[in-house]
Amino acid sequence: MTPPTSPAPPAVALPPVIAVRFDDATAARLAAALAAVRGMTSDAPSPADLQTAVKDALGGLDASTKLRFRSSTNVEDSTEFSGAGLYDSFSGCLGDDLDADSDGPSHCDGAEAKERGVFQAIKKVYASFFNRNAFLERLRRQVDESKVGMGLLVHYSFPDAQEMANGVAIYKRDTYSRTATLVTQLGALSVANPEGGALPEIASVYAYDQIVTTSVTQESTLVPIGGRVMTWDSDYTALFSMIEKVEKRWEQATGRKQKSLDLEYKRVDPGMLRIKQVREVPDATAEGEIDTYLIGGVAEWCTFQGEYGEVYGTHRVKARATIQVRSGFVKDFENGAWMESTKLEFEIDGQARTDERQLSGKPDVTWTRRTDYVTVPIQTRPEWDVV
Repeated sequence: MTPPTSPAPPAVALPPVIAVRFDDATAARLAAALAAVRGMTSDAPSPADLQTAVKDALGGLDASTKLRFRSSTNVEDSTEFSGAGLYDSFSGCLGDDLDADSDGPSHCDGAEAKERGVFQAIKKVYASFFNRNAFLERLRRQVDESKVGMGLLVHYSFPDAQEMANGVAIYKRDTYSRTATLVTQLGALSVANPEGGALPEIASVYAYDQIVTTSVTQESTLVPIGGRVMTWDSDYTALFSMIEKVEKRWEQATGRKQKSLDLEYKRVDPGMLRIKQVREVPDATAEGEIDTYLIGGVAEWCTFQGEYGEVYGTHRVKARATIQVRSGFVKDFENGAWMESTKLEFEIDGQARTDERQLSGKPDVTWTRRTDYVTVPIQTRPEWDVV
């Protein structure tokens, strides 16, 4: 069999060490070329000025402090290019670079037989820029390699045994209020790709002026029913306060205000909260028109009971609505028909009523959206006198 060949060379600049191997290259030869580039990067000596700058920056830390070095490129975390999982992260400590030898064990991890210096970790992160999947994804998107750059994010390394919880927060400030959605997983288990399909806890924090309220919309499957991943609700409000301080510093550093922020956090033994990174959530409405993919499913709502409700009105209008939503690109929904079926359960004169409809893609239910609120008017049977 003839080995599969790689795509034709794109009309973009490629590093010469790869370009010379690209013409008529098989997938195996391309992988070998990328491996060669990664090896060149990892084996190259660290420039003296870089070593001085890094040592000065880390000089205030204990030399055995274990640090995590992560990629930060201009081709990830954007509206059309997430870059998730394409690049690698590595850990190291300055002590392994200052001990004047290359013999193990590591100063930052006695269980490691080999040394794990910070300069080797830095080079290995940069080398991951030429990971096979990363290169092919940039190639597929016709990214000009000469315009791509990588920086590094550095934070304390948290051993799994010390992690009591970890999570991702989405924070948003508008004119009148601030909100944060906290998605938290127990221990060091991944939030995005947990083993065994364990569901994370999802909590919401809402702040108006100095009033802060908390609620849980999804419980973790790793804690007892009714339990919480972190201490309720002191950890959640404390984390929210930390996020707000980070947001203010973000505004000072970037000059960008009222942007949605994505933050990663941890709760480490004996219960300390740590925010390890922050980045802006890409604004899909910033430029051009981007088609949205709607992930379908079943959503259920019931009569709202809160500060905007009225106790007797809430009691009289006992209702529950269930809507089945289609999956697909919005542009493919004829006339915006994105609902499959609706079910409305309510009570009139002490009798339970149910109105079910199979919409079959027909746009006979309209909707309007204002900020985060969607209004869906459903006309029931005339004799029920309910809209």
